[in-house]
Amino acid sequence: MKIISLTTLLLTLVFQNCCMSADENSPLLAGTATVDITPAEPIRLNGFGGRRQESQGIRQRLFARALACGRTASDTVIILTVDTLGIPDELSQRVWQNVAQKTQIPRENLAICATHTHSAPMIVGCANTLFGTPIPADHWQRIVAYTAFLEKQLVDAAVSAFRNRQPAVLSWGIGTVGFAENRRTPRGPVDHRLPLLAVHSPDGTLRSVLVSYACHCVTLSDNLVSGDWAGYAAEHLQRLYPSCQPMIAIGCGADANPRGGVLGDRADVADSLGLELAQAVQKTVQAGLQTIAAVPRSTLEHISLKLAPLPDRSEWERRATADNAVGHHARVQLQRLAAGTPLPTEIPVPIQTIRFDDRMAMVFLPGEAVADYSLRLLRELPDQSLWIAAYSNACPGYVPSERVLQEGGYEGGSATVYYDIPGPWAPGLEEQLISAVGRQLIGPSFQTARSSLDTTRTGGTAPLDPQQALQSLQTAPGLIAELVAAEPLIQSPVAVTFGPDGCVWVAEMRDYPQGGPEAGISGTIRRLTDTNGDGQLDHSQVFLDGLPFPTGVTVWRDGLLICAAPDILWAKDHNGDGHADDVVKLWSGFATHNYQARVNSLEYGLDGWLYGSCGLFGGTITCQKTGRVVELGQRDFRCNPDTGVLEPASGSTQQGRVRNDFGDWFGCDNTEPLLHYPLQDHYLRRNPRLAAARTTVSLLAEPQPGRLYPISSQTLFALSGPPGRSTAACGLGIYRDLLEGDAVTGCTLTCEPVNNLVYRQLLTQNGSTFSSRRPESEQQQEFLASRDPWFRPVQARTAPDGAVWIVDMYRFVIEHPIWIPPATLAELDTRAGADRGRIYRIRPKAAELRTVQDLTKLQGTELAAAMGSPNGTVRDLVQQLILWNSDLTAAGALETLLQHTLPAVRLQAASTLACLNRLSEAAAVRLLQDPDPQVRRHAIRLCEPWLPDSTAAATAITALRNDQSQVVRMQLACTAGLLPSAQAGEVLADILGDPDSDSFLLSAAQSSLNSDNILPVLHRLRGSNAAAPHQLLQQAIAITADDSARTLLQDL
Repeated sequence: MKIISLTTLLLTLVFQNCCMSADENSPLLAGTATVDITPAEPIRLNGFGGRRQESQGIRQRLFARALACGRTASDTVIILTVDTLGIPDELSQRVWQNVAQKTQIPRENLAICATHTHSAPMIVGCANTLFGTPIPADHWQRIVAYTAFLEKQLVDAAVSAFRNRQPAVLSWGIGTVGFAENRRTPRGPVDHRLPLLAVHSPDGTLRSVLVSYACHCVTLSDNLVSGDWAGYAAEHLQRLYPSCQPMIAIGCGADANPRGGVLGDRADVADSLGLELAQAVQKTVQAGLQTIAAVPRSTLEHISLKLAPLPDRSEWERRATADNAVGHHARVQLQRLAAGTPLPTEIPVPIQTIRFDDRMAMVFLPGEAVADYSLRLLRELPDQSLWIAAYSNACPGYVPSERVLQEGGYEGGSATVYYDIPGPWAPGLEEQLISAVGRQLIGPSFQTARSSLDTTRTGGTAPLDPQQALQSLQTAPGLIAELVAAEPLIQSPVAVTFGPDGCVWVAEMRDYPQGGPEAGISGTIRRLTDTNGDGQLDHSQVFLDGLPFPTGVTVWRDGLLICAAPDILWAKDHNGDGHADDVVKLWSGFATHNYQARVNSLEYGLDGWLYGSCGLFGGTITCQKTGRVVELGQRDFRCNPDTGVLEPASGSTQQGRVRNDFGDWFGCDNTEPLLHYPLQDHYLRRNPRLAAARTTVSLLAEPQPGRLYPISSQTLFALSGPPGRSTAACGLGIYRDLLEGDAVTGCTLTCEPVNNLVYRQLLTQNGSTFSSRRPESEQQQEFLASRDPWFRPVQARTAPDGAVWIVDMYRFVIEHPIWIPPATLAELDTRAGADRGRIYRIRPKAAELRTVQDLTKLQGTELAAAMGSPNGTVRDLVQQLILWNSDLTAAGALETLLQHTLPAVRLQAASTLACLNRLSEAAAVRLLQDPDPQVRRHAIRLCEPWLPDSTAAATAITALRNDQSQVVRMQLACTAGLLPSAQAGEVLADILGDPDSDSFLLSAAQSSLNSDNILPVLHRLRGSNAAAPHQLLQQAIAITADDSARTLLQDL
């Protein structure tokens, strides 16, 4: 559809008149009308049971507003919004009968919506047991009279709007406003969308706007007549658009209160909320709306919702003894039974929809529907732009979702006593309502996603929809979880990466575990974008499909690197249509025999290389650009996509090789949540005679190493491993930001999908490696855990917004079938959930997220300045852009960053300058004196290009042999092999002769031994009377061959 501005509306209408048949395609007509429904005398107000006196004045006048639109009298629909708590079904029927006598419209063409203000008069048939005591006769008489007055006014408004129809242009849009808050559960589901239908005159004048927002109208609770925030919103819209009739409806907001809650007489707050909504409407209109040319088509059906089994008479009698609302409600039911009137066991409710074209449709639900309904409808009907109003056409009290019904509480059932309903709803009403809407908008063949799932093959469990799943999450204290993306935007996500333009790339393993049920099911790469800047990814496009079990995706230059064993691919979109049209194999030969252990995790190193996980089994790798074959074995690797070079790296990672801000590399495998790789293979292999005793350290947090704390009823099988222990550790992440505070920066996050949790460890330097511990607040709970056994976290990433993003594959079964006994496997749907998937954001409650920049719009000094970010992911992206573009104009700003207050920024700026060949020797030598040991550590590495020729660099590096930092000594041991032999002898002898040097430091030093420096090392050791390690003597014998060496060795 075309996005239009107000200035094009007239041209659109003129074009339609000139080019289309006047009979078949004449302009749409629209009419409006407003009537005053303010009570003329004091009357009981609805909504709050404690107000038992009649109203004491008028704060705002009340209105009913009508919009009639269509092309002819027979297809015209009329929509009413009414400042009242609810609209009884009987009242809706009577209003239509009277309107139909004058307009001939069918019942399905009339919709009546309440604003649900709690400051409007009570009417007959709506919450008449609210007060918990009989209403006095004189009060009731005024309620009956007002109800008749309201009915007449509604008829007048509808008929007047019908008769006032004039040529008009209809359009729609969806904005957002954020003052609704879930009142049942902190951070519970809310619908912040602000859908609107706009009516313009042919000259572009806004004549009416109909909006819906899912929030209770309960800011005001004193005894004055008022429209509450919805009334104030209408007033502000009229000020913004004097010729406009504003119409406010309420969405599925039964479990949402306005910001601040119920505030008595705080009209200033209600006014500010109304202004907030009006300004959001204005912003949406100004952004451009989408035109509607089609005739509205309406459908209305009544469905019967069953009540739970009702109490017997003795139970009613027991309840009736209570002197409260429950007792009054019971006494009313007993009166009916005494009169011979049976109590209803089901209640018919109307479901209505109005479709304007193939995309835009309006949904009218009865009663107080909770947010789960609108959120689920948006998921079940992803191709529809839905305008949803609850509180429409009938008021059967609260309409809970299955989740809320099971949870119980006020909205879940106890509020029925105030609505004169004999009991709570029976399970199943959510499916009935969703199915009814789907049939009306899609057709009789519509099935909900839930109804199509055979739970007999999922252990009797059903998947939760994304908002329900969000509520099942438990975060560590001080954190909150938010939903970033979910189906249908993504399915079976296993890995994400962040683009420098702000988009998110997702690898989807839709074919797991054994391929799809049909040929069209394969792995895909998707691009997700946030089109309106609200932090929610709302647009998805397939970039590449047909992939076998993709396990990783990484941005590289103007394309993507994709891990899809046996290959690593590079894919690019040349023609700009969003789809890859050039796919090249860079490396081939990675193992494919284990679906849970394949090449993955291409991560950017400070040195400009990409490092990757071998998936445990590696392989014999062919470099397609060079033709070289690398026997990788079971080692990780590093590579350069530009040159095609690939070489082994230390470590053997199953799924999730990552680094911290200071270049330390980590991995994991299914039973080892965290592995550290202290040694680097490109140093070790310099000395072919060295066989390092260990290259990997397993880190398990004290005080109970390896203990996990799941909160779900886990789906476990015979070979799943013991509960509460790592059996599927994967998707390792490092938190690389300061948003949560210095204390947790650099912490590790291990996903454990079998245990339905993410496990956090804090690291402390311990010699050449680390020790780990749980945070104090997570001694017996996890960073993130879910009660939903379908929650399958498979990757943790630091996002550019400063939060941790968790990729949830969302499956009933996460184990591969080879690990499930055949008899059990025969009873399972191993692909259940393949069409689902979520990405969550975990962030501190008290911190604002960082603004995500489009870095591709920056260059030179501006781009380099962005490296000053405290976010490691952003710094990596900046470094890559500078290097990919060979942006030498960034060098000056990068040199300035060498003085930045954050050590991680100083280090990455220096590393970028080095990769750009713009780091001067003088600058590198100065960094050897940096106050932070991590910067000094890497300054040694960055000085290597000037060794052994530079006396200044060699002298400054050698002086660091007295540095007390273990990380400095480790790098010194590695770089010493490049020093002049005499200085190398000093450095290496000091390390090799130090009894406090751990095995990793000794291995690093031995990797630096060569034929030039071995004798100076041995001379130094003899002079210091230090004992030479036995392994050193063996290497010396192999390296040296002259008589003086033999003599020296005999002395040692």
